[in-house]
Amino acid sequence: MATKTGNLQRAERKVQHQDGREWGGYLTPSEALALVEDGARLTHDHKAKLQSLRIEVDQGDSAPAWIYFYASHAQQKRWGSGSGRPARRR
Repeated sequence: MATKTGNLQRAERKVQHQDGREWGGYLTPSEALALVEDGARLTHDHKAKLQSLRIEVDQGDSAPAWIYFYASHAQQKRWGSGSGRPARRR
């Protein structure tokens, strides 16, 4: 469980607001999966991309790539509306 939390925390530091609900980041497959498990939805061909990310994780591939996704309402609230950075927790 600690690895999943670590991947999510690293991913949240890397995301940038794109437009509306769309966010993106230069993420490893593990970080992208952590965001999806937290409620994000990949923008293009969600099911196929999700399956390819899982295969990459299983094969040990950790090469980062630009990943674009729609943030859940909870994620948007946590990260801020469009600052490009996650909101600081107090």
